[in-house]
Amino acid sequence: MKTFILALCVFLAILAFVTISAISVESIANDLKSLAERFPQTLSDDTDDFETTLHEFKDKFVSQRTFIHLLIGESEEDSLEYALLELEARQKSGDPAGYASARSRLISAIDKIIGYESLSLYTVF
Repeated sequence: MKTFILALCVFLAILAFVTISAISVESIANDLKSLAERFPQTLSDDTDDFETTLHEFKDKFVSQRTFIHLLIGESEEDSLEYALLELEARQKSGDPAGYASARSRLISAIDKIIGYESLSLYTVF
């Protein structure tokens, strides 16, 4: 009986950790997504707005980078970082089609993280 109670306690501790980390990562990803959606949709929009949003996005991403890396892994973190770097490069180069594509890739990378970390039976199993 003691073994069963101990196993149940360990199971509940692991379940609590997984739930808390999933909720935390999803919250961070939602914050990043709201910032990413604030990027201008086209290059003809205000560049000051782009720079302000870029600065806010980088601050949030850098402050949470280690946490994201530990909980979701390097590949998803890297895809998010590459999408951000591509967005910045396309904006500086003045490529309107590339900028729109890079912006959508950044939002898509964040959506992937949200999908991976959402609490559902599909993601658990």
